[in-house]
Amino acid sequence: ILWVNHRQEAVFLGYIVIVWLILNAVFTLKSPLSSRNQHGRKKNDWFARFFTLKGVLVLLIFLVLFLLPQQELFRKWLHQFFVCNYGNSEQLFFLNWVDLFTGKHASSLRVKDTLGMTGILMLLITVPYLLLGGNNESLERKVRIYVLAMLPFIGYFVPLFHYVWASNIKFGTYYRLCYSSMFWLLFADFLFGLERFFSGLIEQKK
Repeated sequence: ILWVNHRQEAVFLGYIVIVWLILNAVFTLKSPLSSRNQHGRKKNDWFARFFTLKGVLVLLIFLVLFLLPQQELFRKWLHQFFVCNYGNSEQLFFLNWVDLFTGKHASSLRVKDTLGMTGILMLLITVPYLLLGGNNESLERKVRIYVLAMLPFIGYFVPLFHYVWASNIKFGTYYRLCYSSMFWLLFADFLFGLERFFSGLIEQKK
């Protein structure tokens, strides 16, 4: 339905699903590929500690999202699968520092104007938001919420996402990736965390 009515929203939905699946994979895979000795204990060597399913997955994700798109041969192969081609990839996917993609256009083409103070506030509350509150379970939830809020930044600075986006949109609509942000979730959870934090301080003083 989205694809028929407005393809942009369909792209946003696909983008959100892909990022969410990556998060799920990173957070759920914990089992190591290391073998056990005859007493049933894990071998305590550097290889067993490093070579885990999660470690391999993170390396693969980094390879696909960051390293492969830097290669022109990979971009030419990927280009054949694009639904649209407005010829923006060469202009917007700009290799400008030691031939590496640095997200140069993320501060131009109406991106800054569209994100505005919302984008600045999201960046400013990063550290207090992630540190406020305590255990690993709450940190995982916060990371998920934070990623959903920061989707435009991820799209503009992760080479693979940026290349696909820039190659399939018109030059004048480059800024619209900003609309994929779910910033209200971040602000709501941040304010909720502040309320709990100060309530706890008041209870301690009583």
